[in-house]
Amino acid sequence: MALTIGLGVWGGRKLDVYCQNEKPILTLVFSILGLAVSLYVVIRSVSKK
Repeated sequence: MALTIGLGVWGGRKLDVYCQNEKPILTLVFSILGLAVSLYVVIRSVSKK
């Protein structure tokens, strides 16, 4: 779970630097997306048990 969120933050930061954004908008978007994906995976694995 932490790896997915961390990859989202890392990718968002790289894209913010590449796009020269003043505010870390893409970091926020990708971290929330990573959180949503990781929660989906956890809920899916728990519901199968």
